[in-house]
Order: sequence, then structure tokens, then C-alpha cells
Amino acid sequence: MNYRIKKLREEIKKRGLDALLVTSPPNRYYLLDIENSIEGVCLITKNNAYFLTDFLYFEEASRCNIGTGNWSIKLVQQRTNKGLEEILKYHNIRKLGIEPDYMSLSRYLDLKKIKKLKLLPVKNLVEALRIIKDRDEIRNIRRACALTTKGFSYILKIIKPGITEREIANKLDYFLKTYDDVAFSTIVASGVRSSFPHAMPSEKRLCCGDAVVMDFGVKYKGYHADFTRTIFIGKADKKKISLYSLILEAQKRAIDKIKDGMPCKKVDSQARSLIEKKGYGKYFGHSLGHGVGRNIHEKPHLGKENKSPLRENMVVTVEPAVYIPGRFGIRIEDTVLVKKNGCEILTDFPKNITEI
Repeated sequence: MNYRIKKLREEIKKRGLDALLVTSPPNRYYLLDIENSIEGVCLITKNNAYFLTDFLYFEEASRCNIGTGNWSIKLVQQRTNKGLEEILKYHNIRKLGIEPDYMSLSRYLDLKKIKKLKLLPVKNLVEALRIIKDRDEIRNIRRACALTTKGFSYILKIIKPGITEREIANKLDYFLKTYDDVAFSTIVASGVRSSFPHAMPSEKRLCCGDAVVMDFGVKYKGYHADFTRTIFIGKADKKKISLYSLILEAQKRAIDKIKDGMPCKKVDSQARSLIEKKGYGKYFGHSLGHGVGRNIHEKPHLGKENKSPLRENMVVTVEPAVYIPGRFGIRIEDTVLVKKNGCEILTDFPKNITEI
């Protein structure tokens, strides 16, 4: 049996549900162990599991071994909206858990019409299982990270004064997509635009004196990498060098703190307290990091309010930053694997000051 579904069934039983309808794309891909392209829904009951899809995806789904071998998942071609209703009635489902953040109003209203069916919103049921990665997931994330750093090596050879942010992003995306896909919309922000945390690439040309923030990653077999580096065009001035060194030290302190059992807020505090001590606390307005996996942003949240402990085989980002409005920003980010007595940097690439 698919052990992920087995674990989910245990949680369904604890919640007093008869079944769970999985409509979140990352959650259903996780349960089916497929890549992010096949549309449909999963229905997990106490003794059965179904993947319902339509004609457009049925053949592709069948070629992914869904419903074969030891999977114990029944693949159903749903020709009308009645297909799900028929299965629910066949198994006498009365209490159906639904994912409210991933359900359309039309589907909800259709389900509400089914007599004697009670819809019970549940959150983070599958996400709680996804938070600790298994061996296959770690292998895929590790590969995504290796390809990401390969992309950075490639783009460093192309960057020069006069090239536009958009040209850099397009060339980088093309390179990354030769391996699989990009994890998210690539960020390239230079000069005063580098103080925008999520700036999209523009037609701005790189000029001497610019700080250039690049945030990107590869998505490999449905799993993401997240990576940021800040480089400089021409000789960086003392202010930029000083702040770069501060951010690098803040990241190092946080990474050194990561291990199984360490509260997330304490990891955040390691970086944040140093940045605040140097007088830049108000310029670091986001959390230190987040989980990475089927989603580019998922649990756990490395924030100053999160008391939850890190656990072995969680994968998180560590991305301290300073953004000075109207001047420049600096961010350094790595994807990190939590281990029992420490951690491993998966996006391992030198972080010395780079001047082009």
C-alpha cells in the first residue's frame, strides 16, 4: 500500500471522517507521487482510494502507474460531475472532509446537494504529512538544488554592465528549463530596484555600482529549490560590502543553529537579533525562511512567533536580508536539509563577494 495514503487514513480516522476529498494540486500530486500536470481529485476513504480525472488526462494518468501494482488507488475516468457523487453514495460516505482553500464554489454547491452528506472543512491534513520529507523527496530536492547552482554558475558568465534584468532572467530561465522547469518566476532586481523583495525583471540595464539580487530555482520532478545571491556590478562601495558581510554572518549564525528539535523562532532570532543590533532591523521585514517541497512556500515557517520545533528531514530556506528603500537591497538564501545534529546546505555555492 502507498504509505502516504496509509498515514493519511490514520489521520482521517482520528478526525472522525468517513473520507477526505483532496483538491489541492500539491497534495494530490504528493499522494499519487506524480508530477504537477495531471488534473483531477483524490478521494480517500477508510478502505479505498480513487483518483478521478477526465478524458484529457486519463491516458497520461494511466501511464503514471496510478491504480497498478501496490498502489491500491483506483483510477476513474469521470465523464460527468455525477461520477464523484456515485462513489460517495456507493461507500455510504456521510462525513466528507474537504480542503476549503482549494475547492471551487461550484463544486462545493454540487456536493451540498447530495442528501445526507455533511461537508467538514479541514486544513493542513495532508500538509502535516508533507512537512517531513522521505528519501525520494530529498533526492529530488537535492537534484533541484544542484541544477539551480549550476544555473547560477552559467548566468555569472553572461552578466555584464549594460545587460537588462529581463535579458538575464530570460537566459537563466531558458537554461534551467533544459533540465525541467523553473520553481517560480525568476527575480532579477538591480540598483534601487534591489530593495523590492519580490521585484519582477524589468528593462533596466545594469550599471556600475549596482547591487543585483537574483532569486530563482529549479523545479525537478515536482520538487522545488530556492536560492538567492546578491552580486555587484563594478567595485562595491564600503556600505554595500559592510551590509553584505552582515547578511552573510546573520545567515551563518542561523544555519549553525539548525538541527532536529530546535524551535523555528530561535533560528529566526539568530539572524534577526544580529541585524537589529547593527541598526537595520526595520529593513528586514519578512521571516527568515520557509519550508520547501511540492510547494515553493510551505510549512514550517521560520518566523519569530513560531515555537514549533524543526524535525529531521524537513527542508527549509534561510534568507536574511536588508532592504533600504531608494538605495539598494541585499539578500542571501540557501535551501537547507535539517539533520539530527545539524543541517546540510543543499544549494551549496560560494558566498564570497562577487564583483563583475
